[in-house]
Amino acid sequence: ARAGLILTAELVLLAGLVAGWGLYPPLQAILTNVFFGTVINLTFIFALPTKWFQERCSCCGGGGPPQTEPTPREPLLTPETDQELGLPSSASPPPQPQQPQPLPRMPYIDNLRSVLTAVVVTHHSLGTFAGGGWIIMIGGYRNVFSYIIAPLLQILDQMYFMSLFFFLAGLFTTPSLARKGTQVFLEDRFRRLGRPLLVYLYGIGPATNAIAALIKRQEVSYRADPGPCWFVFWLLLLSVSRAALGSFDASLTIRPWTAVALGIPLGLVQLATCAWVQGYFISMPVSFGSLPFDLLFFAAGCAAGASGAEWLETIEETFRRNGSRCARLLRAFNVTSALVLLTGLIINYVLLKKTVEAFMFEVPGMALFLFGLGGGLCVSLSLSALELSRRFLSGVTPAWRFFGDAAYTVYVIHPAVLVPVSGAAFRALEALEGREFYFPPDGGPSPTPLRHGWALWAAFVFTFVATQAITWPLGWAIAHAPGAKGVLR
Repeated sequence: ARAGLILTAELVLLAGLVAGWGLYPPLQAILTNVFFGTVINLTFIFALPTKWFQERCSCCGGGGPPQTEPTPREPLLTPETDQELGLPSSASPPPQPQQPQPLPRMPYIDNLRSVLTAVVVTHHSLGTFAGGGWIIMIGGYRNVFSYIIAPLLQILDQMYFMSLFFFLAGLFTTPSLARKGTQVFLEDRFRRLGRPLLVYLYGIGPATNAIAALIKRQEVSYRADPGPCWFVFWLLLLSVSRAALGSFDASLTIRPWTAVALGIPLGLVQLATCAWVQGYFISMPVSFGSLPFDLLFFAAGCAAGASGAEWLETIEETFRRNGSRCARLLRAFNVTSALVLLTGLIINYVLLKKTVEAFMFEVPGMALFLFGLGGGLCVSLSLSALELSRRFLSGVTPAWRFFGDAAYTVYVIHPAVLVPVSGAAFRALEALEGREFYFPPDGGPSPTPLRHGWALWAAFVFTFVATQAITWPLGWAIAHAPGAKGVLR
């Protein structure tokens, strides 16, 4: 009952925030500052190494005061007063944390996270040359790469990959909370998530924006920016929310096709959210497969993790039954949907000649169709990713360990690599074309066309390969640096 009341209150609060976000624009800055300020303060309380300084100041020879035996003190509250206040009696032993239902080691989950991280880097590399969804962009003119190839891949990515990240995070949240207890769980989360968030928010993010401004020949200014670490920020909020709910019985028993069917109307809810919020909601990009799906997938992961590996084993058995018919049907649905989307983009490029955004939102009925389809695909693509990774990514090899150790750091630092690498590609294109790119002051993509059509493709391939080749070894090295264990790996 307590968990139900807290969850209901949180959902009502969230609905109120979304409503206020559209009704009163100044509320956007207020809410963002309040939420980020709260997370930053909690990070200072829970995660900064104050104990390290205390130990250095108080140890022998450390210059601190000598150690003395503490003087016993009478308890401030007697057992009778404790009971009157509804607190645990000081005369009774402290309550023990709930025993967890540990998840068995599942290498394919770790490997899937690494693959999804590589997909994130690829997604942002595509956005750099397709004129959408990144810090610095070119390709804001009519061409095959920016109007067909890149949008196809980016839309399919956007439909599922961050939601699946939230599911995988939720999968281990409930067992971790039960095993560690609330205090240790929150300390661990603010250490592993809060510290990298602060580093990106005040260091990597502003530095990356400054490099982008120099590349665009614009004025450099400093501003805190969470960038892709909005995911880390929201994961912190959801982790605190899950800890507030405490222990309660929950399980996930939904069947694959039922989940896909439920995703379709939820996709229409996502469309309404996009129309109302427009852009970002407390740093979260609102697009295909975002706010309602991210929250629902995290909750589903928490429920699935509460039963150990039972739900994953049930899904695996469903995929194996009838000669993997369910898995094949899901893959057929994914491929067919991708072909339908590709056909629509080609028709738009050849006949309608609209921008991709105008094609999605100005053609009558297109937004309803795409967001409904996207809702089903969010679930279907996620289930297929779990099924395929279980079949093909279950190995434990030195290569997979390398990628697993580096994945979290790669997610955090990849903008600081991608932007300079793409800047080098831009300069090479300017030398080839004999003119400079024009970048609008509002941060939009450069509309400057390239006379050499192949050059845009070549610049993307160079940027994609170089960014992946630099970021993964660098991420592994940082994750293995002194002090990084327990934070980045």
